[in-house]
Amino acid sequence: MPVLAAEAMAVADQAKAGVASGILNTSRQVGTALGVAVMASVGSTVARGDWTTFANSLPAAARSGASALSPLVVLGQGAKVGALAGQAFGAAAALMASGRAVSAFCDGMQSAFVTAAVVAVVAAGVAVTGLGRHRRAAPSAGSETPAPTTGMQTAP
Repeated sequence: MPVLAAEAMAVADQAKAGVASGILNTSRQVGTALGVAVMASVGSTVARGDWTTFANSLPAAARSGASALSPLVVLGQGAKVGALAGQAFGAAAALMASGRAVSAFCDGMQSAFVTAAVVAVVAAGVAVTGLGRHRRAAPSAGSETPAPTTGMQTAP
């Protein structure tokens, strides 16, 4: 991130450096919030889908109870899912439900992280190909204020 901030500030006009800094920080915060929301959505959708597939394969008597446990599966509460299944159907059901709940949660997390990795690789490609094009022109020989290259100025 420091390289991105330095690059963004290097191409900004000196008179608008405060505005550029504000836009950079706001964009960073919005991007972080949006990234977390997308990853959570992907993860919970995959986990819920895996659990629903498992619940639909159960006998009719257990199907509705298992479907109702999907919020716990999405939150990674495999032990609680197992305990509730065990209360209703015995120890063997507890072990199976707990294992499937943890597996569904892990599948969801894996999908979220793969999605994040793909987005990061694409963003890196955009950064490598796009950032180099927008360099500020070098100051003329008689100019007194050179363009900052790191976003930080040293004392004279």
